[in-house]
Amino acid sequence: MSDALAVRQSSLAETRELAKELSVSALLPAALKKSPADVLLVVLTGQELGFGPMQSIRLLHVIEGKPCLSADGMGALCMRHPSCELLRLVSSDGKAATYEAKRRGAEPVRLTFTIEQAKAAGLLGKGNWSKFPEAMLRARCLSAICRAVWPDAVAGVYDPDELGAAPIQATPSARVVSVDAEFTTEPDSVTAAAAVAPDMSEPLRWLQEASTLAELGALTPRIQSAGVGKDGAFRAAYAARMAELKGGAK
Repeated sequence: MSDALAVRQSSLAETRELAKELSVSALLPAALKKSPADVLLVVLTGQELGFGPMQSIRLLHVIEGKPCLSADGMGALCMRHPSCELLRLVSSDGKAATYEAKRRGAEPVRLTFTIEQAKAAGLLGKGNWSKFPEAMLRARCLSAICRAVWPDAVAGVYDPDELGAAPIQATPSARVVSVDAEFTTEPDSVTAAAAVAPDMSEPLRWLQEASTLAELGALTPRIQSAGVGKDGAFRAAYAARMAELKGGAK
């Protein structure tokens, strides 16, 4: 057995033992109590995202097999992403919340989520939405802009409200870098990723594996076949990768 494999197996055994000990704690969230396997799942998922065990338990939970992360957790992931130049709250009240974000090499994006959109999505009157609408609007907007601008950081992870909620539309001033005409929007409009986005793990890997603009352009048929070409989050990732390759070509 290689040393690296032995280390991985030892680490997994230690994590499994930790999960077993935590599962009997009276302070653990109710959904995880007396379930070592579920605690292990949450901790391992958190490890993949760069969180420690206790951070994972506080921030992560699983709904119908989908790992869900709080909006604050998504924001933390994106703010420490090496491409993050800006992620800030522009305005917030009980009627709407607006965030602005900028990824290195791409144009800034601005997204707004309104109380009318929350109502249309069937969120009002549910849990904290009825008690803290201003905070919930901020959370919904933050998770959406994180998904739109940094899909590589939050791929496969959802805000609980996103499961079954309506997509968020960008404000008219938001812009993205144009990409190939086969799957682009006009430069002065952008739509955030749909609430339940398509699986983009493979297409995102293709983008990172493309080492030249020519290789990136050659991906168009595969992207169209995968059905992600019109997804707002994927377009943002494509635009960011194109900008990176253009910068490297100078």
